[in-house]
Amino acid sequence: MFEEFERELRNLELNQGVQIPIEIAIDEKGYLDRSCPHCECRACFKVLFEDWRDKVPDAAAFCPKCGAKDDPKLFKTESQNRYFHEVAKAYLVERLDKALSRAVRRTRTKRIGTGFFDIEMSVSYQAGPTPVVLPSSALEVLRQDFQCEQCGCRYSTIGAAHFCPACGHNSATADFEQTIDTILKGVDSLDEIGLAVTDKYDIDVGANFKKKFLENQIEDLVTLFQRTSEALFSELPNANSIAYNINAFQNLRRGSELWHSATSSNYQNYLTKAELEEMTTLFERRHKLSHTEGMVDQLYVEKSGDSAYKVGQRLVIRETHVKRLAELVRRLVDGLREIVAESNS
Repeated sequence: MFEEFERELRNLELNQGVQIPIEIAIDEKGYLDRSCPHCECRACFKVLFEDWRDKVPDAAAFCPKCGAKDDPKLFKTESQNRYFHEVAKAYLVERLDKALSRAVRRTRTKRIGTGFFDIEMSVSYQAGPTPVVLPSSALEVLRQDFQCEQCGCRYSTIGAAHFCPACGHNSATADFEQTIDTILKGVDSLDEIGLAVTDKYDIDVGANFKKKFLENQIEDLVTLFQRTSEALFSELPNANSIAYNINAFQNLRRGSELWHSATSSNYQNYLTKAELEEMTTLFERRHKLSHTEGMVDQLYVEKSGDSAYKVGQRLVIRETHVKRLAELVRRLVDGLREIVAESNS
């Protein structure tokens, strides 16, 4: 009876897999959902479907958030992966069910029900915070659409983006103003967005969303400054002769020294000592948010000079902090652009 079943299994094995045509949903603007495969990022973004098909090479795609480079096939979202598994499951069940049906007919065994077996798939995961799916009104406020100045690829993210998914170009300088404006727009709309999240979930989820949103904006602003500084510094005529590590521009003191060594100008040409100290404190807060969940330790107190907190407390980010950091980052980047323009004139 099971010869048909075994034969079908052997056919599948001999074919070394089968190709199943699957349609993937795109949004109303023609964008395809993608997700970074890097375990420390997992950022979600969108790419115009025709650009993902025509501009993203088969060899590699890039995450617009972290710049991770990997096989384009690995950029599927979790929901897309689940859908693919379900389609594959249905295909396999159909093939094997038909094989058993043929065996039944040959052995004259009565078939009961609509199928002989089913396959159950499960996914294990570590419990974490409640995932929040933002209402569409909130997504429209926070969504940014980009077009790469190098290859023309069109893509979209929630919050800041720094790399083109198709060619990996650092787009921070071209998209700097747009990213700052979107961050400020999100902060100004936070009460409205938080209310929408509260209505969809509950008051605790809404409050936690607002807290996490403001913390994310501090992180985005520091990363935006880092990527923009890197891109601008690379435009200096003598940039290739100066060695620096990949995270040099996260450190304001080190970054200022690099610009001074290359141009004789530094950050103090554009911000006062008090403003640089304020900016340093906000940069250090971002570091603690990223690495210690915002818990204050002695190293933070020493490096930031922040007298508002004691060891063991947790940092609190307010709207005024985000707006102030956005102002300082914008002014300093404007100054760095002047340096680059003068150096290349």
